[in-house]
Amino acid sequence: MKHRLELFSDAVLAIIMTIMVLDLHTPATGGWQAFLPTLSPIGAYAVGFITLVGFWVVHASFFARVEEITRAMMWLNFAFLFLASLMPFLIRDLAEHPGDRADTIVFLTLAYLTISALTLFRVAARKKHYQSPDFAEWYRKRNRMVGLGGIMILVLLLTAWFWPFAGLGLFVAISIWNLTNV
Repeated sequence: MKHRLELFSDAVLAIIMTIMVLDLHTPATGGWQAFLPTLSPIGAYAVGFITLVGFWVVHASFFARVEEITRAMMWLNFAFLFLASLMPFLIRDLAEHPGDRADTIVFLTLAYLTISALTLFRVAARKKHYQSPDFAEWYRKRNRMVGLGGIMILVLLLTAWFWPFAGLGLFVAISIWNLTNV
């Protein structure tokens, strides 16, 4: 069951990334000026891509540490995939309304809820795998990061409220930092 769920999740995330890139369109005319209108969609796609890569890396690290999937873990994984599947919609929204406060806050909230579903997956895995010393140590380390995550989302939302582009930039920076520390 673990292997099938992991493969299914990888496929869903790959499809989500593919859907996002399909929203990028080539300029209608030639020349350097024609590329200016594509900068916002490309920037939004980059934010979405980095977000999904972060989700995938965390997801893969979780699956690498669990031996068996429980029913609760399976449903939390599906909740994670459902929330992640909303990313193309919000990335398109960010591309069409660059700098919009509400769109940025909704995107950041969705990203937080998506990673929260993975956190709940980890908590559900604890019941089944805490006897393993490697899992227990990894779990303790991840718990320290969860407290930081709550503070970070508050900082991100406050920043996005006043400066949407700064909020997204900070989100990307934190995501890249997380990718190097998983």
